[in-house]
Amino acid sequence: MAKETDSEIREFALRQIKKKQGFRTYLYVYAAVTLIVVGVWFFTSPGSYFWPQWAIFGMGIAAVFVGLDAYG
Repeated sequence: MAKETDSEIREFALRQIKKKQGFRTYLYVYAAVTLIVVGVWFFTSPGSYFWPQWAIFGMGIAAVFVGLDAYG
């Protein structure tokens, strides 16, 4: 019975580690997408309406929830 408890604890710990790694990966993707959309905006229409804010904002909200799932 103690082995089952240990394996359950181990599985839980591994899931938490994977969630934290997934969050870190998401932040890297978030940074890359932010750079790409800002770059597209800058090279196609600098000085006009800053439309990348919507992608940055939307992905930022998702980052909050992914972070809460991983660390909360």
